[in-house]
Amino acid sequence: MHAFQAEFVRFSEATMHQVLGAIGVYVIWDSKADNIPTYIGEGEILSRFVISHNAAFNPPLDGYITITGYKDQKVAEVKDAKEHAQILEAMILWIAEDTGRLPSVNRKQSGMTAVAKKLRKEDLLRVTLSGYDFFLNPARSKKLDGDKKIIKIHDEGDGFLIEHKWRRLSS
Repeated sequence: MHAFQAEFVRFSEATMHQVLGAIGVYVIWDSKADNIPTYIGEGEILSRFVISHNAAFNPPLDGYITITGYKDQKVAEVKDAKEHAQILEAMILWIAEDTGRLPSVNRKQSGMTAVAKKLRKEDLLRVTLSGYDFFLNPARSKKLDGDKKIIKIHDEGDGFLIEHKWRRLSS
């Protein structure tokens, strides 16, 4: 089993000190978003916002981030941070698709390559979450409750199976 943890904080709670050079996952809710996030992404957080996201979405932007590492760490740690961010982004996008919350932007499962690579070595991927529920608009944010704190992916031989406790968004 390969396990790691991720704590999602609101944009308003993250400091410049925390996000400078940070690698992680972010869920953007722009001013037009209501029940479905605007964008789910991963990478070097601050540079992604400055270079592409700030002008692409309707301000003000709100949302959640989790930091998996920093670009100034040792090479192996940066590699792990990037891999964890890719895996977590893939998990969140998969859950978004399962539950009717897939954003109109960034629908691709690019992180599934990282999932497949890791599952060739491990039988299970498990992420323990804490902090805020990233599938709730930040205006109605609440902490993750007990049944939503763990996401698992298994290799079933003929495909992957994800386990999560989010319910389908009602129409």
